Amino acid sequence: MDLRETFAANLRRIRNAKGLSQDDLAYEAEISRSYLSQIEKGSFHVSLKIIGRLAEALGVEPAEFLKTPNGNPRLRNTVYFRLLCLGLFRKCLITVHRLIACYHLIY
Repeated sequence: MDLRETFAANLRRIRNAKGLSQDDLAYEAEISRSYLSQIEKGSFHVSLKIIGRLAEALGVEPAEFLKTPNGNPRLRNTVYFRLLCLGLFRKCLITVHRLIACYHLIY
């Protein structure tokens, strides 16, 4: 399960737990119902602005959307590992760019 699927599953779970329909949540979050439906299917990447609106409308912290369903620690570790790898990859890219710049200065 990737982050979009995790987000989608948690959004759907929280919305259902609060007893809200997609129409109700879409209205409260000021987004279209069709967009909300696509988010819950995991079809779209969601901006931080929309995550904030959804969290506020549902009365939860935004981090609740990234918690693993059913508390599966293996899945939770996978999500955190992916986030960690993404951060490390970005740092490596910056280092490589700096090395290339130094190489061009020397030669």
